[in-house]
Amino acid sequence: MLINYEELQFLYSRTALSKLSKNPKKIYKDTLVNIFLTSLRVGDYGGKKLDYFFQIHFCKDILENPKDYLDETPHKQYEAQVQDALCSFYIRNPYNEKTKNTIIELVRNVVEQHLNGERYLIKAKELDNLMDLKNFLKFIYRNANPNLSPHHWVEVDLERGIIPTFPDFLTYAHLISLWNIYVDKQIAYKEEQHRLKERTLDSELHALHTVLWTQAVTFTESYLYYIFYNINKGDYSLKSEKAKGYIKANKPDDNQIIVSLIIPEFKSKGNEELVSNIKKLHKEYEAINNIRNRYIHASAFDDNQRSHLLPLISNRSEQLIKALEVCTNLVKAIENLLPSELKILFWWDAMDHPVYKDYEKGNFIKRTDI
Repeated sequence: MLINYEELQFLYSRTALSKLSKNPKKIYKDTLVNIFLTSLRVGDYGGKKLDYFFQIHFCKDILENPKDYLDETPHKQYEAQVQDALCSFYIRNPYNEKTKNTIIELVRNVVEQHLNGERYLIKAKELDNLMDLKNFLKFIYRNANPNLSPHHWVEVDLERGIIPTFPDFLTYAHLISLWNIYVDKQIAYKEEQHRLKERTLDSELHALHTVLWTQAVTFTESYLYYIFYNINKGDYSLKSEKAKGYIKANKPDDNQIIVSLIIPEFKSKGNEELVSNIKKLHKEYEAINNIRNRYIHASAFDDNQRSHLLPLISNRSEQLIKALEVCTNLVKAIENLLPSELKILFWWDAMDHPVYKDYEKGNFIKRTDI
């Protein structure tokens, strides 16, 4: 951990600020702003750690020895450096005292959330009032979301910086992690000679089978819900009457998002083959989703003398691989159908994807810019 959050809580408190006045207070506030600016840097862990150490100790020294900071000349130079840094990170109104106060209040909220065991999320629209968010993200990340919208959520983290959050990316990253563990367990199972350890590995593979199946559906759902959310909250003008009616739904359903929103709105004379493929994949997805429901709502009920317990005791890897491929292919097919302003898989080419049929792992953390 780079930061002592209890320490920061005091340094950013109104109690600490009330101990100072005039020039010492100005220098102190500029240093609090500088701590925030340091948090925005990525890919320089060692440098951030040193800068945090210096800045925090500088704040402590100002509090303990305010008379040493009465001279305004050094502060003018320091203030100019801070203002230059504010400009370089696309902070709006960098010469305005209100901007500094907004940053200090933002960090207070981040620290409070962290001490409560939670991460701090803020709407992009609200954060964009403080900084030119799109240009900042283009500056920081190689493949920033070109369709970042005001209704999107952004995480502010003092150690990792500003991170746009996208449910489809998070659920897919979890899917890759689970798959990689599954591959390792499969290799270990095939090589294990000890019967008891073999049974243990078989049990673990069974559990991973269930979780992977569920996560594949969760990824697909998160993608579909995010498409619905973006259309519902954004500026895209629907043309289909069926889609216009469905977008008002209070409780959107993943299957109905496909049937009542995506297909009627985006099918056209030029994409009949793509739409046909989506319909085919959707039918397979519905069957996969029904099995997922058996995992989540486990019971001994039956339909036509067929027990609901069957999926719970099944462990066929070829069925799992088929489910993973269908869910992934359905998402990719829908993404290909969408107009550019609604596409959300901007992160897709920045990672190595699993090849399920060949038991090849994926990798979503190969990037060096974050």
